[in-house]
Amino acid sequence: MAAFKHRHQCYLAPAFDDLPPDPDAALDALLDRISDRMATETSHGCLFHAAVAADPGSARLRELLTRHKAEVARKASEAADLPEAENALLLIIEGLTKTWPLHGHAVEGHAQSMARALRITRE
Repeated sequence: MAAFKHRHQCYLAPAFDDLPPDPDAALDALLDRISDRMATETSHGCLFHAAVAADPGSARLRELLTRHKAEVARKASEAADLPEAENALLLIIEGLTKTWPLHGHAVEGHAQSMARALRITRE
């Protein structure tokens, strides 16, 4: 459990620290950072999802997954200044991480396009 908590912090800091103040630039930078992380550290997907898949009956693992993803969604919506779009942003981020093992950096541009479309529909 301590390893998962450590991994949570190791994910959040590089993804969210020192993002540009402009919400559009912050969202692009966030997706770029997640894509880069996939290339260098987690090319097989999310450790939290893998743990729950390996032990689906574990309430503790499911709670860690839930808290991790909720914090990612909250931080992404704050950075993008899209307070009501947490679930949509999480869907974009999850889509990026789930398809990255198949298509690599090519999916990053698609994620950024979907994020821009989300901003347009919210304005």
